[in-house]
Amino acid sequence: MESTKYTLPAKPASFGFGMGAVAPVMVLLMVFIMGLLKIYSPDLGFHLKSAEWMLENKRFIYIDSFAYGSTGNRYFNLQWLFQLLVYGLYHSGEKTLVIANAALITVSIALLWYRFSKFTFTNRTNIVGFFAFMALLLVQPLSFEIRPHVLSWIFFNLVLLCLESFKKNGDKKTLYFLPAIMLVWVNTHSLSILGLATIAIYNAGIYFETGKIDKKLLLWSCISVAAFLINPYFLEGLMYPFLQFSLLSGNSAVKTYFGELQSPFTAKEIGMLGAKYFTSPLLIIHLSGLLSLFSITRAVIKKQYTDAILLTAYLFVLYLAHKNYGYFLMASLPLIVKYMVEWLDSRKQQEEKKSAPAAGKKKDKEECVINESGVFVNQKMYKRFGLAAIVAAIFISVTSITDGYALFRHSPYRFGFTEDNDQLPVNATAFLIKNQVKGRVLNHLDFGGYLMAHFNEQVLIDGRMDVLPEDFFNKYVQSLERKNGIKDLLAEYKPDIVIFPYIKASNWWYYFLVQKERSGYKPVYVDGLAVVYLKSAAYPRIPALTDKVVLHNVDLAALGRMNETIRKPAAKGAMVLLKGLWQRQSFSLADQNMATYCFTNGFDTAALSYSVSGIEKSTIQIPGIYANLALYFTDKKMYELAEICEGKAK
Repeated sequence: MESTKYTLPAKPASFGFGMGAVAPVMVLLMVFIMGLLKIYSPDLGFHLKSAEWMLENKRFIYIDSFAYGSTGNRYFNLQWLFQLLVYGLYHSGEKTLVIANAALITVSIALLWYRFSKFTFTNRTNIVGFFAFMALLLVQPLSFEIRPHVLSWIFFNLVLLCLESFKKNGDKKTLYFLPAIMLVWVNTHSLSILGLATIAIYNAGIYFETGKIDKKLLLWSCISVAAFLINPYFLEGLMYPFLQFSLLSGNSAVKTYFGELQSPFTAKEIGMLGAKYFTSPLLIIHLSGLLSLFSITRAVIKKQYTDAILLTAYLFVLYLAHKNYGYFLMASLPLIVKYMVEWLDSRKQQEEKKSAPAAGKKKDKEECVINESGVFVNQKMYKRFGLAAIVAAIFISVTSITDGYALFRHSPYRFGFTEDNDQLPVNATAFLIKNQVKGRVLNHLDFGGYLMAHFNEQVLIDGRMDVLPEDFFNKYVQSLERKNGIKDLLAEYKPDIVIFPYIKASNWWYYFLVQKERSGYKPVYVDGLAVVYLKSAAYPRIPALTDKVVLHNVDLAALGRMNETIRKPAAKGAMVLLKGLWQRQSFSLADQNMATYCFTNGFDTAALSYSVSGIEKSTIQIPGIYANLALYFTDKKMYELAEICEGKAK
């Protein structure tokens, strides 16, 4: 029997909330849940401090006064609106800020869905399931950090929505919104320059497609540039983003130091990850790059030069730095799915034409339809993708709440609504305030923002790379790279307080361990992240850390559970993810770090107690703790226990 085809009437473009919309709704819910992370941003502090300064002084900031390493330097604070927003949210409660940040990121993904819905596809409620699947996949490398980017993504989507509506429907009224968007965006984030770049891309793309300049678009593009100049720094505000671009495109110490400023397309990083590459976001970034290249090729073939230029430009932006993935995603995802759908449908059409002469084959009436252009659309395939998106979104949502998904991906960030003590020096700062410690601070860069906002003293350095003199930053980086590198900083700045993450800044820690009393500083506080050294002569009333002081906070009864605990089975690999469906997963980083600190200082009893405590608190295998225990037991000639620990350290 001749195969039967079913033709559906064309449907007008609409947002739609039919059955096919369930998949993207679940993906949006997943994105929101993934964004509910404990506050971990090292930069949030300087945003809070900047907002506080502006409110107290009732004027904009032009010169830095927050860090003595950059005092007096020009500070282009184009993100002042974002800072005032997060300041208000933060003081309404940490939970409010976390929820608001997750909601803003979810809005960006919802705008992607809305932009995609503007493409004309027959029976789009099924095709949108495929969009949901691709969105779920490509959203995984997205950063959920609280930073100005979360507002930039929204403004970027709005700019693209206006331009796409104008190009597709000839709706000139949408152009009127561009200057207003740029006016708000330029006072929210310095990378608002991408909005102007995107407008320029549309001018060029339309010219190549039609052979003439669209005067209406050009007029409103010029007005948008004028709106961009309405910022506290006027023309300098327009030029400032080019300084940032030079940091991304060059080989400066800043680019080398910050992993997020390095290109994701390097073999070096893949080599460093090893087998972890296959569960890391980097794999998806590389996949998205390949899909973008595919879409660029399809766009050129179809002479859609605006799409081709836009995709190429933002693939290049992604090539420059990891941190640009969000902009790449906002620009590229709807176009990638669009060209993939067109390609899949064209392949289905070719298959149907080849099989048309065959007799006796009856098609399921829902397997394929013919749209108004005569293109075969595979309904079942898109439904399957939609179903897969729903199942995966539920799975990721549940395991994000239990932290199983984060641990499986080797992410250090955890679900929650408070500040993350594993990432920020919350307790160390509280110690300084409680003991009324005052004086000049020498700090690690990661701690600068938090100290700036919560400790009323100037810091040495924080995450605002644009305010730092290049020679100063080079000196700072060298101090971290050399074993006695901090000695030069101590001699030059003569700090009263030194605070840093001892695991990450191991060379700073090495100097104080080797020099001990000769350094002129004593350790007075340690936790699972930070160590505090004070100038010995300036703070005689605060005792130095000793074995007895550390043991005061240790559960000594844990030693009696040593043999039993080190044999405790624990999940690893995919089992961490699966167990996350019904049980909260945990990894006690603080206990692992404290055990390392105590072993290094010769506080063996405390180190063993922290090791046992860390294993008991964790539901997953902790190779770091077992590696330390293997060395300890080998040294003590307890070879059976050493062998057990060596096996679990792998």
